[in-house]
Amino acid sequence: MNKALLSAEVQAFIRKFTGNLTKLVLQKPHFENITNKELAVQIRSLELARKKFPELTENHHLIYPPKLHLEQSSSTLTAKFKAERFPKGRGVDLTGGFGIDTYYLAQTHQNIIYTDPDPLIASIAEHNFRKIGVENIQFHDLPAEILLDQLPMQLDWYLIDPSRRNRKGAKVFSLEDSEPNVIRLQKELQRKFHAGLIKASPMLSIEKALAQLENVVAVHILAIKNEVKELLFQMDHAKEPRTVKIKCYDLNKNEPLIYQNGYQEDDKAEASFSDVSNYLYQPHPSILKAGFFHSIAKEYRVDKIALDTHLYTSKEEIGFPGRSFKVRKVIPYKPKYLKKEYKRRKYHVITRNFGIKSEVVANELELKPEGDDYLICFKDPKGKRLVADTALITIG
Repeated sequence: MNKALLSAEVQAFIRKFTGNLTKLVLQKPHFENITNKELAVQIRSLELARKKFPELTENHHLIYPPKLHLEQSSSTLTAKFKAERFPKGRGVDLTGGFGIDTYYLAQTHQNIIYTDPDPLIASIAEHNFRKIGVENIQFHDLPAEILLDQLPMQLDWYLIDPSRRNRKGAKVFSLEDSEPNVIRLQKELQRKFHAGLIKASPMLSIEKALAQLENVVAVHILAIKNEVKELLFQMDHAKEPRTVKIKCYDLNKNEPLIYQNGYQEDDKAEASFSDVSNYLYQPHPSILKAGFFHSIAKEYRVDKIALDTHLYTSKEEIGFPGRSFKVRKVIPYKPKYLKKEYKRRKYHVITRNFGIKSEVVANELELKPEGDDYLICFKDPKGKRLVADTALITIG
């Protein structure tokens, strides 16, 4: 960690730089005792940090790790969410990283233990917390497995966010391929803690994870601006859970909890089916990730278009957790006719169970993705390709 990066002159350069980073690295050094590569790391990482946790980046005394270490870092919204899930008491962030989760946990809990297996990352986190003025964190640079062995007593909670890159740097999504392997650590976690949160990739299969994990009481699917960012598995090691709640959120909304249901409850629900009526609905991405394809139809009294086409319709407009569209007309998918009717017009394209990607349809018709008009392409129950010409009403 090069503290020369913190001088006022260097910080001004980092924060004002707008040029080409590749060219910067190849130039002669701009500052004594600082390589241009170090400058490039700070510039690139600061750019990502401003998107994820902008309120902290105004502090000019922070040092940032390489961008790779920030990619998996929580945002302000998701970190605050996690901090609110834990009871008061002593806890451990077993995969501290840059420390955003640890920072927000420290705002609401008195004693936090931080560890990261990378000594450089741990030293950067400790330095930054001291500069921010956070004093209630004990720092370690140990792998989670070793720290667990050294804990002398049972604590209240833990947070663990296994690295989703293997030792070769390739991306992985399954719990057993991530480091540390929480499947192997389960028994030790149960012995040492009352409760916990396991953060996982939004690409992870919830069904597979629930088959592997014990003591899960809830799965939180966290989205921001209609994009799923994290899966959180909430653990209660004090008792054997009878049911698992699946909860869907969009943290940008005034009321973040969009929908919830019990795991496998969707299997018991029966949806009704119909042709497209006056309104079309596309469920929020968190609901689709949860697999609530039938229960959402039953609860909101809308009809499903087809078994594998996760679009819904109604004669009258309703408040629906997702995007709502007014249907102008429904036409067969005939490229020649569509080119004649829509070529170079301002339309977005959505495809569902269509067999052709939305980008292909948009490119064929040379559409301009502007405004609130949408062509929604889908298959009916007989497998026929159809296109609904619609106008976006709400983003629920």
